[in-house]
Amino acid sequence: VGRSGRGKSFTLTITVFTNPPQVATYHRAIKITVDGPREPRNRTEKHSTMPDSPVDVKTQSRLTPPTMPPPPTTQGAP
Repeated sequence: VGRSGRGKSFTLTITVFTNPPQVATYHRAIKITVDGPREPRNRTEKHSTMPDSPVDVKTQSRLTPPTMPPPPTTQGAP
């Protein structure tokens, strides 16, 4: 790819070496970070420099809330 930075895209080609060969091409693919796609830098809405959480607000809606395992039961307790 050889390029980095926001807004960069590339063409992804997947070749399966079968007989006959199979080729799939996806144009304008973008790199996704572990945090998800980033917003453009030129947004009109400014974010604070100290976010409340390392997880983006838009990502939070896609996450399932954590669950706690049930407390252990003691065998033979009255």
